[in-house]
Amino acid sequence: MEGRNLKKYIKLLLIIQIYMIMLFSAGFLRIPPAHAFFEEQVKYGFEHRWLPMLVDTAPEKRFQAMQAFLTYPEWGLPVLRNSIKTPESDNHSWQIAMLIGMLGDASDIPLLLTRWRQLDKHERSEVWLGAMQRLYWKNYVPSEIIPKLKSLSVKYSKNVAEGDKDSNKSDLLYEIVNPAPVSRLIRVTLQFWQTRIQE
Repeated sequence: MEGRNLKKYIKLLLIIQIYMIMLFSAGFLRIPPAHAFFEEQVKYGFEHRWLPMLVDTAPEKRFQAMQAFLTYPEWGLPVLRNSIKTPESDNHSWQIAMLIGMLGDASDIPLLLTRWRQLDKHERSEVWLGAMQRLYWKNYVPSEIIPKLKSLSVKYSKNVAEGDKDSNKSDLLYEIVNPAPVSRLIRVTLQFWQTRIQE
C-alpha cells in the first residue's frame, strides 16, 4: 500500500515538474501572446474590409469605414499610407486623402501632392488640397521664429552694351537658415531700384 502511494506521489511530482519546465520554457521560446493574433486580425480587417468600404456607393458603409479609421488611427493610418504609396493601386480616392489629412503628419504632404498631380480629372481637388493644407498647418511655426539670412554676396559677371544703354549682369547668392524645429516654405523676393548718379 505504501509503495503504491509513494509511486503515485512520485508520478504526480514528475508531472508537475514537466509542466513547470514547459511553462518556464514557453517564456524563453517567446510564444506570441494573444494580442499579436488580435493585431493581425485588425490589420487584415482594415486592409480587406474597411479600406474598400471607403469607396463604396452606400454612404452608411463609407461612414462606418471612416469611423473605424478615426477610432483606431494607430492601425488605420499605416494602411492608408500603404494604399496611396502603391502606384499601380487604384485606391487614390479623395476619402483616403481626407483621412490622411486628419490623421497624418507633414511627412505625408509630398506623397499626397504627387498622387494629386497624377490624377486625371483632379477628382475633388479641394479635398486633396485641403488635406495637404491641414497637414501643413498642424506643423505651423509661430511667426516669432523667423528665418535668418546667413550670407549674401553679389557676383558681377559682365557688362553688356545694348544700343545706347549699358547693363550689368550679376548673380546674387544667398543662404537662409531656418532656426525652427520644423521645415517651412520660404518665398524669396528681390526688389531693385535704379538710381541715376549725377556727375
